[in-house]
Amino acid sequence: MISRSLIILKDDEYSKEYAKELLEKNNYEDLDWGIVFQCLQIYAYHNIDSTIIDKIIRKKKEGKDFYFQYKNILKIPFFYNQSWMKEVTRLSNNWYYEDNNLIANILLIYKDDKKSVQNLCFDILKKWKKQVEFENKRHKKVTKYWYISTSLDYLKDDAISKQVAIDIIDFNKEKNIIPKPLIDKCQEILE
Repeated sequence: MISRSLIILKDDEYSKEYAKELLEKNNYEDLDWGIVFQCLQIYAYHNIDSTIIDKIIRKKKEGKDFYFQYKNILKIPFFYNQSWMKEVTRLSNNWYYEDNNLIANILLIYKDDKKSVQNLCFDILKKWKKQVEFENKRHKKVTKYWYISTSLDYLKDDAISKQVAIDIIDFNKEKNIIPKPLIDKCQEILE
C-alpha cells in the first residue's frame, strides 16, 4: 500500500519528504525493497542524491538479493549520481560481456534521450547474430533480447534497423530460435 501511494504521489512534496525521512532514518536493507525502490525513484525524480546507490553498486556481487537491487537501480535515471553514471558507462562499454537484462535497463532509461545511446544501439545491431547464437548455446530458456528490440526501435528511422529486421526474420525462418516479441518488433520496423 505504501509502495503504491509513493508511485501515485511521486510529484508531491509530501512523498519527497516521506521518502527522504524513511531512507535517512532507517537502514535501507531493513526495509521492504519495494518501498525502497519507490523512494529511490522519487529521489531520482527530485534529483536527490543518495549513498544507497553507491552501496548497492558496491554490493552487487554479494548475493542474489543485492544483484536484484543492482538490476533495479539501473532502471532508475540517476544521471546526477557519479557512481551510477560510472557503472552505466562501464556496462555500455562492455555490453557484449554483460547480462543483457542490464543493457536493456540502461537503454530504457534513455528513452527520452536516444541519441545518448545511439552508438551502443548501432553496436548491438551490428553484433545481433553472434549475440543470439551465443545466448542460444548458453541458455536453455528463451532469451527475450529486449536490448536488441529496443535498439531496433531507437534506430527505426535508420537503414541499419530495417536491414537487421530483415536479417533477423530470415535467420529465424532457418533456425526458429528468435522469440515472438523480437519478431513482432522486426515486423513493426518493416511496416
